[in-house]
Amino acid sequence: MSRRSDIKLRAIRAFAAALLLLAAAAILPAQQAFNLQDTLPFDAAVRTATLPNGMKYFVRRNSRPARRVALRLAVDGLIANNLLEKDPIQKKVAAVSCGIHNGNAVLDLDYAEDSAAGCDGNFVLTDDGKLVEAQITAEGECFDEEGLLRLLRLARIGCAEIFAAQDRATGR
Repeated sequence: MSRRSDIKLRAIRAFAAALLLLAAAAILPAQQAFNLQDTLPFDAAVRTATLPNGMKYFVRRNSRPARRVALRLAVDGLIANNLLEKDPIQKKVAAVSCGIHNGNAVLDLDYAEDSAAGCDGNFVLTDDGKLVEAQITAEGECFDEEGLLRLLRLARIGCAEIFAAQDRATGR
């Protein structure tokens, strides 16, 4: 596994762990104590892993609620149960990958395209258009400023689609 893939995987794992903790907090009754030493009931759908810092996390794909954004729903649940006074989510955030493959800017490269791309990058944007992260690597060919701007424009289009899907999924 490449160093870049390892970093991406760690970031995804950390994000998944945070989502799981928020979702768990949203569904637990306020009076119920949460003991980190308790054994979780066996569920074949649950996958576990351990982060490099030793933190173990659990991930389970849930079909319900269908077509929903888990973090938004978890926070809404905490607010509804008076566990939060105000909404901590200040902005929506979306992340996409894109690259230049055979001279064309491509959004959400599949494995074959990513493997053969001259350059690829990851972009994280807020719903007001600000950049949280932009990381682009020339893997086969260097790129110029116009190539960078093509990828950024494509990332903005992809993130706008994600924001629209988030709004539809949460009914906002």
